[in-house]
Amino acid sequence: MHRLLPVVFWSSLLIGCQETSSPQAQKRNSASDNLPNLASALDSTPVAKPTTEYLDLKTISLNGSQPLITKTAALFSVLGKPDSLITTDDYCMPFYNGRFKVAYCKESIVEVYHDTAIVSSLNFRRNPKLVLQTPSIRLSHTTNLAELAKHFPEAVKNQHTINYHKKGKRIGIWLQEGPVPNDYSWLLIFYDGKLESIDHHTTC
Repeated sequence: MHRLLPVVFWSSLLIGCQETSSPQAQKRNSASDNLPNLASALDSTPVAKPTTEYLDLKTISLNGSQPLITKTAALFSVLGKPDSLITTDDYCMPFYNGRFKVAYCKESIVEVYHDTAIVSSLNFRRNPKLVLQTPSIRLSHTTNLAELAKHFPEAVKNQHTINYHKKGKRIGIWLQEGPVPNDYSWLLIFYDGKLESIDHHTTC
């Protein structure tokens, strides 16, 4: 996801930010120009509670070959050469402490810590070759709401409309990162009934 403040991530499933120096508490959250403004969606987002509907970061692979936290060169071999690679102080909750850069690859966003890279957001519409393989479902630009509902019926039932910055209205669906709520969640964005992007985030 693009994650430069102020238009960014935002958790609505989440309860708050955890102030700790661990990587799990050092998560990032957004970027300025190409991210959704979720102000209209937050009020209607349900409070996180124990669930069987979730996507575990540790079990997801990109195009069947790369985890979402992996070597920088390996990740760019899948995403392609970055369109831009910037250093910014205007970034919410990076995954790790320390110096990093933000890479933009066809509107997918990656945090780069030297030879380690972490996926923050994937845009399937801009890069239709991308596929997220999970234990229960294959997510790609062809994934539709009916298919998602077979695996995550409650999440799809609780879908809501959000205003996606500079792009207009989209359908947003929230999924937790695990069976027990934590400070992290996923936002799946649908446009014209198909999956446009997925963002992994926490509140600032």
